[in-house]
Amino acid sequence: MEIAYDLVDKENPFDYNQAMMDIGATLCTPKNPSCDTCPLRDICQGQENPTLYPTKKKRVVPTREQNIMLCVYNDKISMTQRSGKFLHGLWGFEEIDVPLCAAEYIGEVTHAYTHFKLICKVYVYDALDKEQEHYFSTQEIRKLAISKVDDKILNLFLDTIHTY
Repeated sequence: MEIAYDLVDKENPFDYNQAMMDIGATLCTPKNPSCDTCPLRDICQGQENPTLYPTKKKRVVPTREQNIMLCVYNDKISMTQRSGKFLHGLWGFEEIDVPLCAAEYIGEVTHAYTHFKLICKVYVYDALDKEQEHYFSTQEIRKLAISKVDDKILNLFLDTIHTY
């Protein structure tokens, strides 16, 4: 710790910190360190005892599951515009707690976000009347602002439409 404090440039600490990060990213790598070309080789203790340096831990991301209902009426699919913090303003398919008995399961899609993995079980329901406010054809949906996961859900629906 004292050595590091002595080495830091008091007038330009940003430059020093950036240089240390660059050395760590390019020369002092865990699998293939370049000790021979490192400017800190004379004071480095890692050459003698590499276990002093922690290894990067693999991050485990949680998995979330959702049931998605595609409500179809007159060959159009119901969508809602999101108002919450997550995916705010984008159009999306309805998330439901429990699928309707008359709904047909057509498959699932997965999508990885930065902090979690999402698994969506997708169901289709033929509405007898216009239950929802906004219905769109698949061509109209392609022009809406939708998330990547909703695009995957739409593609799953289009892939199974010949059997639906």
